[in-house]
Amino acid sequence: MAGKERIEEENASEPKERKRSPVRYWRVMNGSLYARFQYTDANGKKKEKIRPISDKRTARRVVEEMRRELTDRGPESLENDQITFGEFAPLYKDARLIPAVFANKIKVAGRKSKVTGVYDALVEYFGVRKLRSIKPRDLELFKTHRLNTVTRRGKPRNIATVNRELSLLRAMLNYAYQNDFIVQNPFSKIKGVIATSAEVERDRILNLQEEARMLAVCVGRRSHLRAVLICALDTAMRSGEMLKMKWKEVDLETYVIEIPQENSKTEKSRVVGITSRLRDELEGMWEDSSKDPSHLVFGGIDSVKTSWNTACRLAEVSDFRLHDCRHTGTTRMIAAGIPHMEVMKITGHMQIKTFLRYLNLKSDSIVSAAKQLGDFNQTKTGQITDDNGHTIVGEYRFGDVEVVTLFLGLDEQYKTSTRLLFGTKVVGGALDGQSKTYFSFEAATSGHARFCSTVLQQDSLGVLDAEIIE
Repeated sequence: MAGKERIEEENASEPKERKRSPVRYWRVMNGSLYARFQYTDANGKKKEKIRPISDKRTARRVVEEMRRELTDRGPESLENDQITFGEFAPLYKDARLIPAVFANKIKVAGRKSKVTGVYDALVEYFGVRKLRSIKPRDLELFKTHRLNTVTRRGKPRNIATVNRELSLLRAMLNYAYQNDFIVQNPFSKIKGVIATSAEVERDRILNLQEEARMLAVCVGRRSHLRAVLICALDTAMRSGEMLKMKWKEVDLETYVIEIPQENSKTEKSRVVGITSRLRDELEGMWEDSSKDPSHLVFGGIDSVKTSWNTACRLAEVSDFRLHDCRHTGTTRMIAAGIPHMEVMKITGHMQIKTFLRYLNLKSDSIVSAAKQLGDFNQTKTGQITDDNGHTIVGEYRFGDVEVVTLFLGLDEQYKTSTRLLFGTKVVGGALDGQSKTYFSFEAATSGHARFCSTVLQQDSLGVLDAEIIE
């Protein structure tokens, strides 16, 4: 009995273990239910993250999702889940939509072109939306909304404009994903929302009569447009390349203009030629200038839009933009007989697909091409077949000797499958009457070459009885 009392006394003296309360994955705040997740940030500070839920039974699942997000994306991802598009947009603007920064004449940051209007349209539409609430369906709704609204001038908004807006939105959401503002870019879940194939490609080119009228009105307050117009038409330079051109890049002695890579859209330097009339314009401008090689040729003009529109109106030239001069210049170079690859080097096109967008055939060129094809077909009629109507694959004449290879059609005796039948025959000379059949185009051309080689050999050696060289 004493031993039992002693054991009880020892047990009583030991501290009792404190029972841990079960983990609670939820909490109530201001009458609303939230899932709660406690974690330690990169600085060792304990934090708690809450997300609204509708049922206590879903709390643990939501907490596990936050735990996985913390493991996969880091604490910044958890902390950015409530940011709106309007709050995020300035962060992107300060990082990416800045003036271009160059190092060794190569752009390393920022943009050359301005996208202020596109940026404002996105902020206006998505501003109050939480960044993570933007779904693929919202991208389609935005596209539909923009296409159904008119521009500030009351004109229908074209698909090219909406595509540029969507492209910027995609870039912004990519940046948000890269910096843990969102878990996934909604553009990765949808295809075809940016429909570049639906864009209407401009094919407006200036004819010579319209050009003469345009030049005639480039006087007085619009006199500066004359050199701009001639330069754009004769060099196919982009407007930005022209307006940023400096005198040190113009060589009137060698008739060339060097476009530095920092002024080029493709960031590749190139050289364009100067026509005689453009040289006259530039020479006169140089004489009237301060003759400082570092100064801009066109005096620092940022845009000629207003004077350009006035000139077009006075010259009665409709639907013609400054950039259309690039189309016109490219088309004229091709019409002048300059090879396509050389024109691409002059215009600065890196891809043939893009280059072909600027290559426009005039109606008279199309008619001329059709006439040439018709003449070709007419002159070749009766020459590409023999007297029996067989197509001539190869034909060789040497004096009185003729070697001809024909496509004879399908081999009707070959029953198991269809095969082609060709034949070569020699008319005249020591090999007169010799022939051979083949069952493929490659074999026929090789056989034709062997016959021709034999004819040449026997003629040069004076051989009367020759055999086919196999």
